[in-house]
Amino acid sequence: MGCPNTSRISLSGLVVFFFRRGAVRLPEILLAGLLLFPFPLSAEPTQPLSPPPSVALIVSRNIKPYVEAVEGFLTGMRESANGQISTFFLENHGGKSNAALAEKIGGQTFSLVVTIGPEATRLAHEARNDLSPRFLYSMVLNPENILEPDTGDCGVPLNIPVSAQLEEIASHLPKIKRIGLLFDPANNEAFYKNARKAASARGIEIVPLRAGSRSEIPEALQKGQTLDALWMIPDRTIISESIVEYIIKEMILRKIPTIGYNRFFYDSGAVMAFAFDYRALGAQTAALAESALTGTLCPYAPPLFSTLVNHRVLQRLGLDSNLDSDLDSGSKSGSEGSSGS
Repeated sequence: MGCPNTSRISLSGLVVFFFRRGAVRLPEILLAGLLLFPFPLSAEPTQPLSPPPSVALIVSRNIKPYVEAVEGFLTGMRESANGQISTFFLENHGGKSNAALAEKIGGQTFSLVVTIGPEATRLAHEARNDLSPRFLYSMVLNPENILEPDTGDCGVPLNIPVSAQLEEIASHLPKIKRIGLLFDPANNEAFYKNARKAASARGIEIVPLRAGSRSEIPEALQKGQTLDALWMIPDRTIISESIVEYIIKEMILRKIPTIGYNRFFYDSGAVMAFAFDYRALGAQTAALAESALTGTLCPYAPPLFSTLVNHRVLQRLGLDSNLDSDLDSGSKSGSEGSSGS
């Protein structure tokens, strides 16, 4: 006999209850709901959200150029909203061994490791198997001296291509046809050979001024009495602030313009210098990081740079330039060759 307060019908094997007015109890309502809707209303399963990629940013030292590069990198990554970034300064963990680096990072595995500066690049490269299968460097001069060949590592070096530098020299100082290159052959013989070949195609002669030590610099400069300009490149044997200031003053006395490679040369009296905006290099590195995180092959990326032309010194030397202003601030990049060490 049926319950006096309900009626029932059979539909496709399911019993459906219709409650009449009166004695309807909560357990009966819940039971009816289970019978009517035994499965979830949505037929599509929920997909778990994949975690965002994680990036370890390892910085060699807490100095202004690196800090500016970090700021540019973080800004670029925030604009793309791509990845969670953990930043580590090597000098903060009290040691520079692989073990200290691994301890500082906490044994985590990252989607990508990005380094700024040579010390961070060397350590991360040696510990790459413990950190991340993907690796990207920035602000490293001659990275091939640190990284193993054929590893696929890429990044933004501090090597301005030889061809790009010569293009700037020829464009802004078109009357200069005989350029002395001051360098230690142990560091930059390959750069000299590349420069000589690229310059000959422009009708420019590169005169080698070799100095194996700092004591040999005066003798090397004596060989450059008939130069149109002196070109100074990154070279750990040749370069120091006091030597740069001494050489530029000596060249001004001889009415020979000097070409250098950063703002210090320009401020010290060089007629031309190739300079970096470190925030721009950081942003350039962020763009490569985005590509790496999406699985895109990392291309060779020559660094963005600006050319500074010092018209006050040019006028003092009685020279002309194709530029009307003291600062050509447009960012440029080349595509082949490299600057020295």
